[in-house]
Amino acid sequence: PIEPATGILRPIMSDKPDFAEIETFDKTKLKKTETREKNPLPTKESNKQVGTYHPRR
Repeated sequence: PIEPATGILRPIMSDKPDFAEIETFDKTKLKKTETREKNPLPTKESNKQVGTYHPRR
């Protein structure tokens, strides 16, 4: 519908999602990526070396 005050055409929102693009999506065209942890949690061994490891009780 066109907004009367501005004359701008606004899209109509639907209660039902449009799955047309999802059905035709080709995931073989995606690039392969390697996930790497930027801030890995310390291990028990690394904490023992520092001397700050305290297991939860």
